[in-house]
Amino acid sequence: MRRSKHVFASILAFLSALAFVGTSGAQPPPPRPIIPCAAPPVGRFAFAYDGLLYAPVVRLPAAYKTADATPVAAAGILSFDAGTVTMTFYRRLASSPSTALTAQTLQGTYTVGGDCTVTAAFKGITFRLLPSQEGRPVWFVQTDPRAVVVGSAYKMPDLGTCSAATLNGTYAGVDRGWAVIADRKTQTIGNVYAFASVAFQIFDGNGGILRFPTLPYALFPPVTNAIVSFPDQEAESLKAAGSYMLDADCTGTTALVDLPGTLRFFLSASGEMTWIRTDSIYRPPISSGVWRKQ
Repeated sequence: MRRSKHVFASILAFLSALAFVGTSGAQPPPPRPIIPCAAPPVGRFAFAYDGLLYAPVVRLPAAYKTADATPVAAAGILSFDAGTVTMTFYRRLASSPSTALTAQTLQGTYTVGGDCTVTAAFKGITFRLLPSQEGRPVWFVQTDPRAVVVGSAYKMPDLGTCSAATLNGTYAGVDRGWAVIADRKTQTIGNVYAFASVAFQIFDGNGGILRFPTLPYALFPPVTNAIVSFPDQEAESLKAAGSYMLDADCTGTTALVDLPGTLRFFLSASGEMTWIRTDSIYRPPISSGVWRKQ
């Protein structure tokens, strides 16, 4: 019995000694590997964003309000150069009085933070961007109070390198946004409805385009006959033909015969196309987005 107690005490003392050595000589855990930040953006980037601006950032007539918020959509080019940034863009609010948009240009500055993000500041608008490796999207969010706006940007080809032949193949993407529904009898502004659909468009490399809707088009809140499905057998009859132009600076427009209005787009070097609807014979929707080559 005494021998067992002696052995047990020896083991306990040995373990205590190990614990003391372990704590007294403990080293801090190795630092986590640091993932290098992507290089700050340089050059031209095609971008698109959409979201909501809440009052009092934008003061609107009651007819335009959706829970004290107005939809906004924009697309254009961000140009970064040694701490300065230029934004040339088209932007539409639900309250835009004109059916046609013209380009706006804002000059600003950008700074690189220690958290790998880039802050681009313009008069009245501030974005926080997360740069990415070459060929990947740059995601960003508007950080101004009462703005719920997000978007993405894509590196563009060099100036002078694009032509109609550059745009050749099938591009697909989501067509979403908000529609301002007018009263047909009084032509007054009605409610603002959210909508979404998916479509693909085929560019022939010679100025021609075909557009096919492929998934349901819906409005919310629902109104009579607002939800329309596109069965496969009807897709052929719903296609819209038209034309496109692509300038040497890699910006262009499309015009479809059966969908009146102009869509302005900005082509990236990695197969994306950002776009916004700039005019229509009807009240144009507040809509912008990104199509990707398939």
